[in-house]
Amino acid sequence: MRSRKLKIAGIFLLIALGAFAGYRLLPVPGTKAEEPRRSRTQVFPVRIQKVSPGDIEYRLTATGDILALMQVDLHPRVSGYLQSVPVQIGMRVAQGQVIAVVDQAEITQKVREAEAVLAKARAQMAEVRAGARPEELAQAEESWRQTKSRLENARINLERVRSLVRNGYVARQELDNAQLAYELAEAQSVAATNQLELVRKGARAEVREAMEAQVKQAEATLNQQRLQLENTVVRAPFSGNISRRFVDPGALVSTSTPLVTVVHSDTVKVLVNILEKDLPLIKVGAAIFVRTDAYPDKVFQGQVVRLNSAFETASRTLVAEAHIQNPGGALKPGMFARVEVLLARKSAVLRVPTDALLRDEERKATFLYVVNGDKVSRRPVTTGLSQDSATEVVSGLKEGEAVVTVGHQRLRDGASVQVIQ
Repeated sequence: MRSRKLKIAGIFLLIALGAFAGYRLLPVPGTKAEEPRRSRTQVFPVRIQKVSPGDIEYRLTATGDILALMQVDLHPRVSGYLQSVPVQIGMRVAQGQVIAVVDQAEITQKVREAEAVLAKARAQMAEVRAGARPEELAQAEESWRQTKSRLENARINLERVRSLVRNGYVARQELDNAQLAYELAEAQSVAATNQLELVRKGARAEVREAMEAQVKQAEATLNQQRLQLENTVVRAPFSGNISRRFVDPGALVSTSTPLVTVVHSDTVKVLVNILEKDLPLIKVGAAIFVRTDAYPDKVFQGQVVRLNSAFETASRTLVAEAHIQNPGGALKPGMFARVEVLLARKSAVLRVPTDALLRDEERKATFLYVVNGDKVSRRPVTTGLSQDSATEVVSGLKEGEAVVTVGHQRLRDGASVQVIQ
């Protein structure tokens, strides 16, 4: 038992001696034994690029559809059976060209009837304005003279009968008959006198006005019928192409029936949504560049022609309309388009790769690392325009300084670096 206790005590003694020996071998802080480890400072491999002046553009990228500058569904202005549709899909039409004709037989007949009514009204008006014909005036004068003569004869006869009645030669009845004959002759004389004056003066003013009104009404009716006849012909309101045709000759159409669709695509348009932050940069006349899947290697250039006066409440964007000349017709309405709008361009400004910039969210600042020998320094900068891989530096850098573009994510101010190619 005692032998076993001695063995255990010996083991503990050996462990204690080993620990003491290890402690004695450890390097003391500040001694030469620690210097090799402290001299092994970490060096970060980086890539750099020197700051140089150049041009920079700020472009807004968006997608949209190619739209025709003008597009309209044509409808007839009158109802009836379609007489002809002399156009086909894809056909080029000029402004004013006949697109369709509605049957004209019924309206043509109404035009002829209106022309006859107007001719009659004008003839009657001419007769009123000309006054009585010479033979009518002579007839009125002759009638007036005859009635005057009969009146004079009746007066003489009345005086004679009165004298005879006073002397008792004739009965009282004869006097009554003579008086009645005189009054009748007098009435006829007055009527003849009035008729003569009327013939000499012509028609009264109200009669002439009534005839003039009839002529104007007949003219209005004729013009209306002629307009209806003209409306049986449907014409192209502008030059373009027929993109759709809905009906064939013989169809019964009304003013709500679409006949064809005409599109004007010599110039096409694209609508671009502008963010509120870009509003100060967008201007009428700004250049626009369009690419399509149909022509991936071709860039179509146009310009902004108008801006909406209000923002869309749903998207908080403002619509800008751009026009692109399309004389060859390569761009078709309905095509999908990738759009770039040139909002700003600056020349000879300091610029750096956008990837070189870092953001300090705590300080709300942008910074990068500038290489000076084998060390880097953290440099706050103010940026300007940014497009694709380059960003303008407004302040904080000088031309010729080298900035870290790769490997800067782990750097700290004053870190050691090794530039690699």
